[in-house]
Amino acid sequence: MERLLTNYSWIESEFTQHAFRQGTQFRSTPKHSGSLWGHYQLPLNNIPRKFKIGGGLLFVDKRFGDDANSFKIPDYIRADLVTQYQLNNLSLRFKVENLLDKRYVSSSIYDDTVIQGNRQTALFQIAMNFD
Repeated sequence: MERLLTNYSWIESEFTQHAFRQGTQFRSTPKHSGSLWGHYQLPLNNIPRKFKIGGGLLFVDKRFGDDANSFKIPDYIRADLVTQYQLNNLSLRFKVENLLDKRYVSSSIYDDTVIQGNRQTALFQIAMNFD
C-alpha cells in the first residue's frame, strides 16, 4: 500500500438556545462519520510510477431527519474505486462512486424531505498541475 488516508468525525450537536427545539439534535448531523482510502502505485515496467489504483469506504452514522427529532435516517457505508494515470503535469482519473450501487439517504432538508444518495456513478476527470 503506497498511501493510506483516513478521517473520523465525532459531532455532538444540540439546540441550546431555541424556544421549542431545546435539547434536540440538529437534523442530518451524524454523531460519527469517517472514511478510509488506500492507494497503490502499480509497478508496471513500461510506465513506472504513473498508474495508481485505489479504493475507499465512507461511513455515515444514523442521524435525525428533522430538528424535532421525530424520525431517524439510517447509517450507511459506501464503497468507491479509482484509477489514475499521471502524464507529466496532466492527471487522468476514472472514479466509480457507490461501487455496490447501495441505496441510502445522504441528507434531509425541511421537516419532511430526505435526499437519496447518488446511485452508482462513473466519473472521468482531467486535472492539470501548473507548477
